Order: sequence, then C-alpha cells, then structure tokens
Amino acid sequence: DQLLVLIAGGILGALYSEILLRHIPLLMSMTSIAVAITSMIFSLRCFGNDRPVFWRESSTGINRFAYFLAINISQIPIVLLTPLVYLSLFYSLVSPHAAFRDYYTAVLMLVWACSGLSYAISIIFNSRTSQMATVVLA
Repeated sequence: DQLLVLIAGGILGALYSEILLRHIPLLMSMTSIAVAITSMIFSLRCFGNDRPVFWRESSTGINRFAYFLAINISQIPIVLLTPLVYLSLFYSLVSPHAAFRDYYTAVLMLVWACSGLSYAISIIFNSRTSQMATVVLA
C-alpha cells in the first residue's frame, strides 16, 4: 500500500520537476487525487473485511465503540507515515519553495479526511462495490 503512495509521489515529482507558477494548481490537484485514491483504497480494509469478526465480537458482549476506537488507533501510524512516504520522493524531486512541514500538514489532513471517508464507505457498501464507490467519491 505504501509502495503505491511512493510510486505516486515519484511519478508526480518526475513529471513536475521543473515547477512553474502556472503549473502549481494542476500539481496540487494531481497530488490530491493521487494521495486521496491511494489512502482510501488501503483504508477500505479496516472495517469492510472485518464484518464477521465485528459481529462475532459484538455478539459476545464486547463494546462496539471500543472495537471502533481500537481500529482507529491502530491506523494512526499509517496515517502519519503516508505523507512522509509520498513526500519523500515528491518533495525531493520538485524542490518547492514552501517548507516541508507545510506540505506534510496539508497531505496529512488529506489522508486523515480520506481515511475517514473510506471507513464510512467500507461500512456502507459491500466489499465488491466499495472500491468502485471509493474511486467515484474521491
């Protein structure tokens, strides 16, 4: 999963290695699309594939909120690592004028929002249609 993010950062960084002012809106749109789709695809597995486990655990009396919170806490390292993986190639190839922390914060907020949307999609749709719904909503 992180390899997809790394490849996206490398490809976009190589395409826009000489950044011009008129290319910045297109570059940011492509960055948003690439990071959103890759982060949403790997976030689909958090709840969608674990439905039988969830229902088995909840039928034995385990708190549903505790299960939800545990899944979210286990995803925090991935959410924090994804912007670093993307920016490792992208930032070094593009050499933008803004600080790294500014780019990291923007990509982190994008990954966080898209992961939450993907969690909802994985709960609402079945596993066959959730990837298509993710691509359409991204």
